Amino acid sequence: MKVEDRLRLPPSPESAGRARAFVTSVLMQLGRADLADAAQLAVSEIVANAVLHARTHMEVAVGRTDGGVRIEVSDDNPTLPALREYGGYATTGRGLGVVAMLAAELGVEQRVPIGKRVWFVLDGSQERSDAETELGVGWDLGALAEAWDLDELLTEVTPRAAGGASAPSVAMLLGLPVRLWLAAQEHHDAVLRELGFYRREHPAREGQVRADWGEAKQAEALFAAAVEHALTRAGARTDARAGDRSPSPEPSRHLAPPSRTPDVLDVELVLRPGAAAQHELFAALQDALDEAEDLAADDRLLLRPALPEIVAVRDWCCEQVIAQSRGVAPTPWAGRREDLTGRRKQRRAATLPQWDDALVRKSTRCLLAADDGNRLVAVSRPAAELLGWDVDDLVGRRVVTIIPPHLREVHVAGFTRHLTTGKSHVLGVPLIVPALHADGHELICELLIERAPASAGRAVYIASLTPQE
Repeated sequence: MKVEDRLRLPPSPESAGRARAFVTSVLMQLGRADLADAAQLAVSEIVANAVLHARTHMEVAVGRTDGGVRIEVSDDNPTLPALREYGGYATTGRGLGVVAMLAAELGVEQRVPIGKRVWFVLDGSQERSDAETELGVGWDLGALAEAWDLDELLTEVTPRAAGGASAPSVAMLLGLPVRLWLAAQEHHDAVLRELGFYRREHPAREGQVRADWGEAKQAEALFAAAVEHALTRAGARTDARAGDRSPSPEPSRHLAPPSRTPDVLDVELVLRPGAAAQHELFAALQDALDEAEDLAADDRLLLRPALPEIVAVRDWCCEQVIAQSRGVAPTPWAGRREDLTGRRKQRRAATLPQWDDALVRKSTRCLLAADDGNRLVAVSRPAAELLGWDVDDLVGRRVVTIIPPHLREVHVAGFTRHLTTGKSHVLGVPLIVPALHADGHELICELLIERAPASAGRAVYIASLTPQE
């Protein structure tokens, strides 16, 4: 490789942004602006991992290859990264898997006398549709497994032979809501990463007690591996990765949950010997996520706070493992209760974004507006009448109020992914959906959602409803 330019960076969160700008600038000079988007995403993943895990200075180098460019990120930590493989519906947390999908080649090298170098080559040959990139379609897991230990986490939760003296304990998550959990898992991965960055810049004050971040990540990894293992055994992982796409060249306008992912799943989480002490890991995960939720509510993190259903499912999962490690029998998931109490402290409602609601409130069309907390902040009178509500009674309620129960978890999962990744397949796309009338019957409507900017980086989503005969 002929190196065109290099940039040395410190192990701080802003380095990812500096790396993106540097790589883009060099690609522009090389006349390869067509590779800029993929290069920005890939180098962001690698630099962010180096900041969070290597914790040393790093160097980004960009050079020419035959027909493309090679980008390298070197650091002084000799520990090699591992490729973590998420389920088919994951849109974040893949790390090197994202880079693998974007790059024509990918590798890691040990450096002499110490450290490592992560490199990838872009030549434009890895172009895929947005849907394929997000779902991981075309990711050759067999080829990648030769270089990366994809089964590392799964082997940790594989049950040992029954009857052995050191046989680990098993915690059962009965009736886990799969789509809701997959969305929660993505949010956890993203928010824990942000929490790690935040803590590096804001050390604990004297006397302040913080959850152990490393233990929280261990618990998250155990959950992720156990769910992935259960999906694989159920035959859902392969189907989810390759299927659920319409055979027609025109996508369906009817919104429906993916058919090949189970609604619920019994998950077996195998704990190591001495499981009575394992509860500390899952208590640490709850506490760390609570800390992150409070920071997000105060606008100290980029991510918005999780929706209540996301908090409820992770609390249930953690509390099931904690209780079962102490000998309590498992309790199936019963859905989110509106009166959630217990160990989770009540959080204050986030301040609504500053936004002029007159466009919706005074409209003669059926319009509704929701904020990024998924609450209705404005409703036109025709929309309220269509749905059987008074305007004042509907404003302030959660969006799930007007969504049929069988689609609520799908909605929460999709909206959580949007908040986590910024991507959405429904914005600006007309869809035929059922809406829930106040008396309980369903109305078939055409739905069109657009995003409107609000203050401080917040967002408002404006939806129009057109009844269908």
